Amino acid sequence: MGKTKKIFILFALILLAFAISYKVNAVSDFELKKIEFEAVLNENGNMDVKERWEVKINGETNTLFKTFEPDSSKYGGITNVSVAEIKEDEYYNFSESTQWKNHVNTDYFHALYYKGDFEIAWGVNKSSGKHIYEISYTVEDAIKVYSDCAELYWQFIGSNFEVPVDEVVGIVSLPTEVETIDNMRVWGHGQLNGEITREDKQTIKFKMSPFITGTYLEVRVAVLEPEMFTGANITSNKEMLQNIIAEETQWAVEANAQREAIKRNKAILFWGSLVICTGIGAFFIWLAVKNFKKIKETPKIVPTQELEYYRDIPNEESSPSEVGFLYYYGKTSLSMVMPKILSSTMLDLALKKYITFEIKPESPKNEEVIIKLIPDKEADKLKQSEETIYTLLKKIAKEDNQFNMKEFEKYAKKNNTSFLAQLNRIEEQAKKEQEIQKNFDNELKKKHDQWIAKGITILVILTMTVFFLLGLLEISLISLSIAIIPVVIYAMTCFTMGGKVNGLTQKGVDEQEQWEGLKKYMEDFSMIKDREVPELILWEKYLVYATLFGNADKVLEQLKVVYPEFSNEDYMMNTTYFYLIAHTGFNNSFVNSVNTAMQRAYQSSIAASSSSSGGGFGGGFSGGGGGRRWWRPEVAVARKTKVVLFSKMPSLLYRKN
Repeated sequence: MGKTKKIFILFALILLAFAISYKVNAVSDFELKKIEFEAVLNENGNMDVKERWEVKINGETNTLFKTFEPDSSKYGGITNVSVAEIKEDEYYNFSESTQWKNHVNTDYFHALYYKGDFEIAWGVNKSSGKHIYEISYTVEDAIKVYSDCAELYWQFIGSNFEVPVDEVVGIVSLPTEVETIDNMRVWGHGQLNGEITREDKQTIKFKMSPFITGTYLEVRVAVLEPEMFTGANITSNKEMLQNIIAEETQWAVEANAQREAIKRNKAILFWGSLVICTGIGAFFIWLAVKNFKKIKETPKIVPTQELEYYRDIPNEESSPSEVGFLYYYGKTSLSMVMPKILSSTMLDLALKKYITFEIKPESPKNEEVIIKLIPDKEADKLKQSEETIYTLLKKIAKEDNQFNMKEFEKYAKKNNTSFLAQLNRIEEQAKKEQEIQKNFDNELKKKHDQWIAKGITILVILTMTVFFLLGLLEISLISLSIAIIPVVIYAMTCFTMGGKVNGLTQKGVDEQEQWEGLKKYMEDFSMIKDREVPELILWEKYLVYATLFGNADKVLEQLKVVYPEFSNEDYMMNTTYFYLIAHTGFNNSFVNSVNTAMQRAYQSSIAASSSSSGGGFGGGFSGGGGGRRWWRPEVAVARKTKVVLFSKMPSLLYRKN
């Protein structure tokens, strides 16, 4: 199985695991972990509010803000605003700015009207991690006093709050205790998961976890002792208590009906999904059983003989690209090791007297390699992949039939499209050559690809389905597991079948084993007991493959141990390239230059592609609709239209029309 397919499968499995474990939430540059409200009602009818925000910043947010929609019939205004960051229980107060800014400076805030709304905005520390901010303000004339009760009706979080919150908690405190707890009636409006309770004769607590965007949270309190708010500005002689209770009771009845409907729908969804998922699971179990039978009936092609070492060259007629195709098959694609293919092929062309290597004497550290093409050589005697590389070298050499590695790199970068196109032909040519030699069967490869594609497709479909079901329908994990486990098992059987027919024939698997044995032999040659010592000159051919396998340096160390003549300059001067390898930095500089040329060709190709393709306007992060921030939470006063509401005492959950 190729590296790309393995990555694809791994990615699908990770997505699947993620989908099962978590529901999908919008990704932002910060997360609101918790908002904690502390509201204190005063005798003069004002309400002092503190909001503590626990924020996890991920790097790009620079301004947070909150807006209040002005409505003189609901409240008088927002005053006494302050903002601070809390670090290790120490308060660091922000400085107030009197000018509205799109991006508020760090440690500054403004509290003023902007586009009709009253806005509190503050500049935040961009450093990633957890931060705690506290904003304080006074809501003037938040209490309305009637003849039989006093009323607070305040929306702490509005429906335009665009970021979900893991947890919202809060308390509302009266100026003094009521005589009996029944003289304090409380209701909460918002999501069905909200809770509101009378903790004692003076304190109300509310909680919502999590808070979902598109909803809101508001609290309504009726105090049957209106004299508690003697200094309130908004008063009336009307009796409102019974109207308030009747209104809340009606909403509670509607909400209870909705909750019962939700329960029924959940029950239907649970049992329906259980039946459907059981059917899906049974179907894929049946498919998996069929695959298990095929797996049992299909023997995997394994080496006829497992080899620890193999001394001989398995096939001296094979070009380096052919050997590379066979050796790296199932490990990685040939394009990933193309620098090794190029380097080893050029060494092999030197042995075949098509090119020569020279070191420029005056070059620093004797490392500048000159490649010379021998005139009047017939390229049609080479294998297809060798001919492709030789033709490429002739283009680089031009009329003087020589070039250095700097010119090689320059050509690759300048002519990146044609350079890479020629290299891409090599893998296909090597595959065809291996097919001719009966080492590779394209029909087997097609079967392999079909099995792998089938497994990947079913996992991708499964992943998308799980995301949809968990994110929208909220089907239980019990039902999903009944279907998911058989589907995953079936996909695994597809991958197993694909692994049994990977494209190599028995002959190809045996030869691949021999090449792997040769690599180990070259690495451990000096340590093998009772070894036969080949002539040193034969190791020039071995080094072609050592360069291909990426272990040439280790082989050279072995040769220095076993062959005394390796250090004899007179002897080594008569070899094709041993002298250069033994007495200069040729090996590393040559291979590094080929690597560099490949990298520059790819980089130039990518740069050219991205600069010439069409597309929309670009730029920095803009954060969606806003230019200065990633989200725009709004807190508004109670509106005419309500969504789902919550309450514990004295009414039940309800919806307001």
